[in-house]
Amino acid sequence: MNYKIQIISDENRYFNLDFENLAFSTINRFSALEAFDYTLIDLNYNKLWNYNKEQSKFEEDINIKTLTDSIKENDKIIIILPSNKEYKINDTLSSETKQIKNDTTIITKFLNDYFGIEEITLAYGVNETIINDEEIGSDFYFQDISNFKILTKNIISKPTTIQRRNYVLTTIQLSYGEDIKNFINQIFSPSVESIPDWFDEIEMFDDKEQKLQIKENEDKIKSLEEDITTAENKLKENNYYKSILYKQGKPLVKVVFKMLEEMLNCDLSKFKDVYKEDFLLEFDDVTFIGEIKGVNSNVKNRHLSQLDDHVSDREDYLKENNLEENIKPLLIENTFIETKPSEREEVDDATIEKAKEKYQSLIITNIPFLELYQSFKNGEITTEEIKNRFKYEIGLFKP
Repeated sequence: MNYKIQIISDENRYFNLDFENLAFSTINRFSALEAFDYTLIDLNYNKLWNYNKEQSKFEEDINIKTLTDSIKENDKIIIILPSNKEYKINDTLSSETKQIKNDTTIITKFLNDYFGIEEITLAYGVNETIINDEEIGSDFYFQDISNFKILTKNIISKPTTIQRRNYVLTTIQLSYGEDIKNFINQIFSPSVESIPDWFDEIEMFDDKEQKLQIKENEDKIKSLEEDITTAENKLKENNYYKSILYKQGKPLVKVVFKMLEEMLNCDLSKFKDVYKEDFLLEFDDVTFIGEIKGVNSNVKNRHLSQLDDHVSDREDYLKENNLEENIKPLLIENTFIETKPSEREEVDDATIEKAKEKYQSLIITNIPFLELYQSFKNGEITTEEIKNRFKYEIGLFKP
């Protein structure tokens, strides 16, 4: 074996790695990928599967991003997906443990977040794939894949190794040195007879036409792959904004800030959260004081009361400094975050009436807020029109 291999893993589950040109690294310390012919990234490391729900990221986020940022287009990457194991979902108040087989979307989320790989579905079921006459086990196989090349199938003809561009994904649990060599040989180095270097220079029959057709189709494929990458990046951007439908706390505030900055042509980067209002936007004719919430309930009267407290604090500040402002309170609230948007309850009439009559505030739930942002991006409404709607409307905002 003349090629060089790097295995990146924090699990001591490998045996008989007694061959030359192999480096064993960890996710915290690995060698430059371009120095190797193949890099195996083993996702069986338990700490990889601790997910922080509030921060919307995995525990090893920084180390994983450092690794994936180092991957170049020409690097051949083999990703060994985990066997069935437990993973944890943590937040400030609780920790929940699940098995991957009961929610394989945690794997697809990981691949999407860090490798930009989408459109795969995994099915659970202990199975074997034959590599060089040896049966090697897997806990999962691929289902409903598109735009991937299938490289291996298990003994019931279900895909266990797939490829897109320079990424190879496999559910096969490669643990022995000989299995790794045989797997790479089967995937990348099919046995062919020795052909002299000069042979490709000999052109006869319709070689020129076929080579031209290959070149043209390769250019088309490259263009299509670029289109796919562009579309995938746009979907990521869309999902970033749509995430306000389930986020809460600081992650929710961060996305809402970006949307407000775009729609109102303002800058919230210098706003300091001192545990009063969530945002303060000052214009010549109006000052918006805002509260941003993500809850698993409907809008409550106390949410309006809390917003009104911020208004009172602002009025005290203005009085102390002999200033005048036209203050407008805005409550941007993501209600029923654990419920599908189509099944969420409407804000009740009594709460809307209280927002109008008692607080002169505007309630904006996240679905209308998203629809407003979509209209803005589509050029159907202007910044001035949005500002005026926020300024003059009270009660419940409707797009």
